Amino acid sequence: MWRSLILSLGLAGLSFCAAATVTVKPGDTLYGIAKRQGVTLNALLANNRGLNPQLALKVGQVLQVPSRAPARPRVVASIARKPPLRSHG
Repeated sequence: MWRSLILSLGLAGLSFCAAATVTVKPGDTLYGIAKRQGVTLNALLANNRGLNPQLALKVGQVLQVPSRAPARPRVVASIARKPPLRSHG
């Protein structure tokens, strides 16, 4: 019982995202692929464990591209001004 409870609690905060794939074409670089896909080079490397950035990519090699993080909503605040008080006189 405790084991399943701990496992359930441990997985409750995780979200699983499917990664897209990119097939390397002639002239592609890790930086170029990351930039085109809208992810950082570090994120691309993290999604492709064992990939050595020092070595050239091979044409036809398939890379896993992490899904982009959703954009943070932009909060715009506006302050309403009270109308000026009229004097009765």
